[in-house]
Amino acid sequence: MVLIAHLTGGFYLHSGQPYSEATQRIITSIGAFGVEIFFILSGYVIFIAAKKSTSSNFFKNRFWRIYPLFCALTIVYFTGNLILNLEPEKNNIVYLLINLMFLDRFFDTPAMTPNAWSLTFEIWYYFVTYIFVSSYFSRKATIWLLPAFGVFAFFFCVYPITFYFVLGVTLAMIQKTDFKLKIPDSSLPAIQLTSLAGIITLCTLDIEFASEGWEGLIQNPIEFLLPILLLVFMATLITGSLPISRLLTKKPVLFLGNISYSLYLVHPYTYLVSRKVIDLLPITNTYSVFACFMMLSVSISILIAYLVNRFFENMIFNYAVHKNIYR
Repeated sequence: MVLIAHLTGGFYLHSGQPYSEATQRIITSIGAFGVEIFFILSGYVIFIAAKKSTSSNFFKNRFWRIYPLFCALTIVYFTGNLILNLEPEKNNIVYLLINLMFLDRFFDTPAMTPNAWSLTFEIWYYFVTYIFVSSYFSRKATIWLLPAFGVFAFFFCVYPITFYFVLGVTLAMIQKTDFKLKIPDSSLPAIQLTSLAGIITLCTLDIEFASEGWEGLIQNPIEFLLPILLLVFMATLITGSLPISRLLTKKPVLFLGNISYSLYLVHPYTYLVSRKVIDLLPITNTYSVFACFMMLSVSISILIAYLVNRFFENMIFNYAVHKNIYR
């Protein structure tokens, strides 16, 4: 979703306009919602991982899963920007160090690696979730509890998108209890499709949760529908018995899921390569150029992401943790 939004948006901005601006806004709105989906999924998965892991295993796995590729691409971007001077305001060694320590949200500095802004959220969500979960289930106070609460309060108040992560954690907590809604199984497909249709409709209307901050929800309460509908959709998804749930277990989908982290971080670079290649082709029709650009960009992005995942991500993770990322 994010990949398509970025590719179409970049083409529309720099290369041509094969459709209306309104259409591009719809594509961007739906595609960008992939970040919110990722946050709610992350909350669900991280709660479960935190509950069953020791602190050393939890943080070691998270570090070696995320940091090597992030660090490498951040340095690649910083070096390239120094040479090409595309964004001179980012040619600052202090900004680089702040980014490498995931502190950019606290200092309001720009993210170095394209798309990496969300990783700062994720890293601090991981820290907060593990501290809260381990403190609750071990029934022991910890010196990290107060700092964790402070970090959570900062992100929750300043960045309302944190609400999606909280909903993911909530869904995981509910699943681990005996709480069950008495909903007939025959109603689940209709509930799933209705919630999905509602999400698509709201995104099409360019409605975004807390678009004007928490205070803006008072004037736009309809924005609350987005996270609620996504929570309902995710709740039906984890049953595993519905068509969409089964679709997500197919090999092509699992493959894209396995390389998703690499794909998320590397596709801005492959997008630039595709633009240069397309400029060399003897094609003038905007629609033909757009079709060629999309096919080339998606193909190159997936190929590079696969290679990075296999020969960088997996190799480093396997060496450091002595197991594969996906088993």
